[in-house]
Amino acid sequence: MPREVLSYHIVMVLSKGNLLLERFDERISHIVESGWTVKWARDIMYIRAVGASSQKGGGSRRLSMAHLQSMFVLLLIGEGLALVALIVEVVMRKIL
Repeated sequence: MPREVLSYHIVMVLSKGNLLLERFDERISHIVESGWTVKWARDIMYIRAVGASSQKGGGSRRLSMAHLQSMFVLLLIGEGLALVALIVEVVMRKIL
C-alpha cells in the first residue's frame, strides 16, 4: 500500500435529467480509474519544481521569441499555401 492515498473529486455540473449525464459520469470514471488524475497532479508538481529551479538559475530555460522564430516562419509558409489554394479554388469555380 502506498504511503499517500489521493482522492480526487471531479465534478461536472449538469441540470437534472440531462441526456449526457450518464456519459459524463462514465468518462469521469474512466479518467479517474485510468490514473490520469495522478499523472496530471505529478505533472503540475514537476512544472512547479522546474519553474522554481529555473528562477534560481538552474534547470530548464524558458523559450524566447528567438527560439520560436522558425515556427512562425513555418506558420507563415502554411498560411501562404492556404491562401494560394483558396485563390485557385475561387478561380476554378468561376471558370467552371
